Amino acid sequence: MSASYFNNKAQFPDDFMLAAALGTTLVLFENIRNYISKNYGDTTTEWKFYGAKSGWVLKMLLKKKNLFFVIPCNGYFRVAFTLGEKSLEALSASDLPDYIKDQWKKATNHTEGRTVQFDMRDDDHIHLVTRHISIKLEKV
Repeated sequence: MSASYFNNKAQFPDDFMLAAALGTTLVLFENIRNYISKNYGDTTTEWKFYGAKSGWVLKMLLKKKNLFFVIPCNGYFRVAFTLGEKSLEALSASDLPDYIKDQWKKATNHTEGRTVQFDMRDDDHIHLVTRHISIKLEKV
């Protein structure tokens, strides 16, 4: 994962710090949460410190299922999805653009699956994020 804006292990991030870090992209984060809530149920979040290189990362969960990770940056955030084989098969058969499918094919395969990140600087990628959520939740 890429380095988080929050890299001090001793400083546990809170909602105010997240809002300050994300700036105007906080609305994108809220739109994603609202999409999940409307279509699948309420999410929970869990801050995790994965080490000095990663920093604090916000894990987004739905009923204890890991949906994705939010990596806060300065004025934007990244969404990191990890997909297993069943979800990757669904993604390959989906209507997602070929360049996204190629990113997944090139992603390193780990024990828990492959991981791809999307920068959320504006609403250009919101449809990709919501489509990935649908694939992950409906095909597993």
